[in-house]
Amino acid sequence: TWAERNFDTVEQPAVTCPIEDCGHEFTNSQVTKHISGTACDRFMAVGQEAKSRAAVRNMQALIGEVLQRHEESALQNREQRRARRVAERRLLEEQLRHDIPGALQCPRCGLGPLDYKGCDIVGYHQGQRVAGGGIIDNRCRRCGFLAHNKSEYVPWNGELPADDSSSSGDEGAAAAAASA
Repeated sequence: TWAERNFDTVEQPAVTCPIEDCGHEFTNSQVTKHISGTACDRFMAVGQEAKSRAAVRNMQALIGEVLQRHEESALQNREQRRARRVAERRLLEEQLRHDIPGALQCPRCGLGPLDYKGCDIVGYHQGQRVAGGGIIDNRCRRCGFLAHNKSEYVPWNGELPADDSSSSGDEGAAAAAASA
């Protein structure tokens, strides 16, 4: 009979009136009164499976929403950290421009600021031992450039290189200051 149709392929079991254009849906208790034991068992099992599938879909949707909010929050945090790093970098550049007037930079790779104090002949002091056991190294930390004279360097452009935001030239500056 129409009441014993195949419920195995139905997403949510719902039995409607077979009269054309009626559309009335029967309740589970009304349906189970009119179908055999096997069909009734299948009908109820499909109903439970449909509820389980709906619960899984709802949980997946909830998890998806939580993950999306988490990703949006992580993106916002990354953008905030990037903005903070840019602001800190600009502040450091401003401080270095103020603290090291006349700073230089490497003419080959642009690393700066470099602050060679004392003797203008920086190449002469390369490898020289200083008090305390240090050795002067006036080469560029990034590319190894070594000028003979301080005049071979170019004025610092006031910007830290993009891939070396912590570069302040203190290693070369300390070695050059020790050679004076």
